[in-house]
Amino acid sequence: MPSCSEKIIRLQKECDELTEQYKVISNKIIERHKKMEEKLLESSESLNKAAYSFQKTSSKQKFRQRLRYWKNKTIKSLCCCCFTVSH
Repeated sequence: MPSCSEKIIRLQKECDELTEQYKVISNKIIERHKKMEEKLLESSESLNKAAYSFQKTSSKQKFRQRLRYWKNKTIKSLCCCCFTVSH
């Protein structure tokens, strides 16, 4: 049977090994967390760019729609004036 001091030494070695494993796993988790934060930041930036682009395109489309509306209204009003004057 192993003596108490041998058991203590063996348990201390096991404890040291577990501590090292914990440090390795902890560092891996920290690295993964940093990578996830970077990906999230990239995704967020990409999403912001897409939203800005969509907003810009949407504004352009609204502007074009308004321009078409006013052009049509102006043409119709001019035609009505011409029609009224000619008849």
